[in-house]
Amino acid sequence: MQTATATAPNEATRHFYCEVTEVNGEYEYLARFLLKVEPDQDADERFNQTIMGMRGKGEEDETGLIWFDDGLAAKDASMDEISPEDFAVLSKYLSCN
Repeated sequence: MQTATATAPNEATRHFYCEVTEVNGEYEYLARFLLKVEPDQDADERFNQTIMGMRGKGEEDETGLIWFDDGLAAKDASMDEISPEDFAVLSKYLSCN
């Protein structure tokens, strides 16, 4: 699994825009969501937990694909830190974890 591109921890709640490619047989589609990370949480750990649990319990294989019990897979996960203002706007359109 890729690690998140997060900066060093600070004292404020941090906000992230996240993407992951979901694989359903021969079809691939981009899933987007928001992630809020509290000051006492590690951004990379929180992101990886979210990706691994997005469709139940995921298991990563040797190629980096994360497989779920429903037969779907996830790959190419990424996250970018955004401002609280951008988070507020995007939260009207994307799910938040």
